[in-house]
Amino acid sequence: MKAGDRVAVYFFFDADGVVDDYNLYLLNDLKKSLDWLIVVVNGKLNAEGEKKLEGAADRLIKRPNVGFDSWAYKAGLEDIGWELMPQLGELIMLNHTNFGPVYPFSESFDIAEKHPEWDFWGLSMHHRSEVDPYKICEYGYLPEHIQSHFIVVRTRMLASKAFRDYWEQLPEIHNYAEAVAFHEAKFTKHFHDLGFAYGVTADLENHRDDIVYPLMSRPLEMVRDARCPVFKRKLFYFEYDYFLQNTAGECGRDLLRYLKEKTDYPLELLWQNLLRTAPMAELAECMQLLEILPGEDAEAVCPKGKHTLLALLLSGQDGIDLALRYAGNMPGGAEILCAVPDEKLRGVFLSAAEKALPGRKIACRAAEAEDIRRRRYLKVFAKELREADYVCFACDGYDEDFPLMTGLMSRAERGFDSVLGGSGYAGRVLRLFEENPRLGLLMVPQSNHSYFYTSFGNYWFDWNAVADTVLPELKLTRIPQSRRTEPLMPADGYFWARGTALRGYLDRYAEISEAMGKSTVGDEPREMGMLCMYALMAQDAGFYSSQLLSVNAARAEALNLSSYVRGFNRAMFPHATYHNYTLIRDRLAAVGSLDKPVAKRSYKDRKGRVAKPRQPLYDRIALGLMKKNPPLYRTLKKIATPLRWARQKWHGV
Repeated sequence: MKAGDRVAVYFFFDADGVVDDYNLYLLNDLKKSLDWLIVVVNGKLNAEGEKKLEGAADRLIKRPNVGFDSWAYKAGLEDIGWELMPQLGELIMLNHTNFGPVYPFSESFDIAEKHPEWDFWGLSMHHRSEVDPYKICEYGYLPEHIQSHFIVVRTRMLASKAFRDYWEQLPEIHNYAEAVAFHEAKFTKHFHDLGFAYGVTADLENHRDDIVYPLMSRPLEMVRDARCPVFKRKLFYFEYDYFLQNTAGECGRDLLRYLKEKTDYPLELLWQNLLRTAPMAELAECMQLLEILPGEDAEAVCPKGKHTLLALLLSGQDGIDLALRYAGNMPGGAEILCAVPDEKLRGVFLSAAEKALPGRKIACRAAEAEDIRRRRYLKVFAKELREADYVCFACDGYDEDFPLMTGLMSRAERGFDSVLGGSGYAGRVLRLFEENPRLGLLMVPQSNHSYFYTSFGNYWFDWNAVADTVLPELKLTRIPQSRRTEPLMPADGYFWARGTALRGYLDRYAEISEAMGKSTVGDEPREMGMLCMYALMAQDAGFYSSQLLSVNAARAEALNLSSYVRGFNRAMFPHATYHNYTLIRDRLAAVGSLDKPVAKRSYKDRKGRVAKPRQPLYDRIALGLMKKNPPLYRTLKKIATPLRWARQKWHGV
């Protein structure tokens, strides 16, 4: 390192000490514009990761995981030495929170060369926000600032006493809020107030007043129009509420499409890191992983040399008729397997299948009724699934606990239509798998109509206990289980899978079942836990999961959800107001759940009579029975449900 050099300090942290290849891709391009690279690692680093970084860096510094990025930068500056600092041409401070570069970093350096008046500069700006979300920023608001993931400081500022004082007086950083308030949001204003000029090479100039965080809320425009060379990792797993407050949630989806179609950036680097470090449910939200497919105008053929299978679990005659109506949409050459609860029904299925699907390869077996009811595909079809390349799973969805048969029928129609909805539908699904080698599962989203409505969004229901006890036992703790979003799973039992994505689950099915059996939760949460394991095990094998709907099902889904929202808004806001969803949700949560006892208030029935507050004793008894004695619960439910409906009608509920 000598006078006039351009030196970079790269901060790296990974909870598992793994250095994924996106880091090396970024550093290898950056080094073309550098004279010296220092990598500072906070926390642990495995042997392979250390070897990778030693090969990329001129100097590697390992330190305890304290102080976040700012204290890692400070360690790098102290290693350079304050005596040499004034002689450097430029000092770059950047970190691991970005993917890229989409364009060579040399472009950004060339743009900055045209601005000799800048004493420090960066790639992107966070514009002023009148709100300080952390309540500790010394200005009382978040000033405009260059984002700390890439800041370049030039000689005049490096040689100043103010620059050294800033770092020597930097307070200890204990959490993310302090990292932003004490450094990232402060650095730009602090030095600008001292007379140093700054700028950025990528910005949406026409939106400074209306877009606070362009790299998160307008990433496509930043990359495509402003030619920002990097994009944020957290764009794909951040709290979805943030995107809904500022956008329609399209940010990650649109950027991914642009990167795939219009750039050379290898998306494999993105998947390698995110599947290891981020919850699949959050990836699915932020990337809007939902495929909506038409059923016709496509060729229904199996990929050459690939074994394709339809696996059916059917409880009765109605299910057989429905399944055979859709099974004919499987490509020619695909095998059709079915399991039914008894030999009599097996004969009925084979006879009906011979008439409906002549010449097709079809097999049927009798299986335990409980395995069929619980949708235990891996137990019933274990041998065949090991040999399949692609599998379509479907069932008739019969549930003896469900009080409304028409609701079950609608769920089954929706499920079959979304996995086999037309003569060319399966061909489109199989092409998706062939074109996306990281795609492991395509799952039909959980139903929300009829009595399924209140379970929608509530499948963390005792899954917390399963996640806390079972996953560590299975050594799956390296896949984070966020409580912000419920697990991604085929709750209704309809999905497509790549065979290799299921191998780990198949190999460990007995072990997982035993671990689930030891958990203290009830039967229903335990079975939901088994369904959750599909996406978790696929992610563990390096595959992502997406959701799947037919055009017909998507049309109904959009209209249904719109109807729900309109109904709630009319009930809660008789006059139009402008509030975002998260504010309303948080206020309702503060009031309390409708499942809780009604206290200190009364209500009126339809005849205007004042009724006493009701305690949900029925709900508490039912929940206890469902966990401890499912057969008794089902029997009593058949008796009590009509009485409960009558009571609700009387009270106008």
